[in-house]
Formats: sequence, structure tokens, C-alpha cells
Amino acid sequence: MGLSWGLSPRFCEQAVEVVSFADAILKGAPALPKVGRPILSNGSLSASFDQDDRLPVASVVLDFTADDSFWWYSNRWESVSAQVSDGYVRAKVPPTAKWAYLSVKTTNDAVVSSSILDLRKP
Repeated sequence: MGLSWGLSPRFCEQAVEVVSFADAILKGAPALPKVGRPILSNGSLSASFDQDDRLPVASVVLDFTADDSFWWYSNRWESVSAQVSDGYVRAKVPPTAKWAYLSVKTTNDAVVSSSILDLRKP
């Protein structure tokens, strides 16, 4: 049986995020971090951030593309480092960025992200 978004159940059994989410609900394992809606202010993107201290963060980045296509999934994406402090993830947005989001990777290789923000709007 395939899933509605086209992934097989076998893929989902191997996806770190799916397994981590299920383990958190069913086994009381550490929950995946939560990244809130991104907000652009003074050239920086920030989002609220909440994490279970039992699942440390390995890296935090701002992913962005300078491509202008509405079909963001076909664009070339780049990353710059971001920081976590005071319950927020923050990063300076490169001036060429047209689309961007914040992404957090945990020590078990799970990746969670904010929604994608269209920076082309004034």
C-alpha cells in the first residue's frame, strides 16, 4: 500500500523523522524539536524553537535559494549557519535570497524545518 504523498511504507519505516515521531508518542522517547513560523525582521529570519533536551541539536542552518521560480523544489538551494538562543532560531538572510527557511538537525540525523518564506514580497 502506498501513501497519499507517494512514499512507500518501507520508506517511512526507515525515515529517521517518522521513527523518532512514533517513538516519542508510543515509547516516551525524546520528541523532535519544534520550529515555529519564520519571521523576517531587519534582514534576519527568526522562528520560535522548542526542543527536548534528551535529543540534542547537531546543527542549525538557514536554507535559501536565489532562484526566482515559484516551483521552489526545482531551485538550487544553499545553506548558511544559524544560531539558537533564548528559544529562537535566527540567521542573517543573504541579500540574494528569494525563498528561505530555517532547518534543525538533531544528533540522530532527524531534520525539522520551518515553513518556507517567500522573500520576494515587499
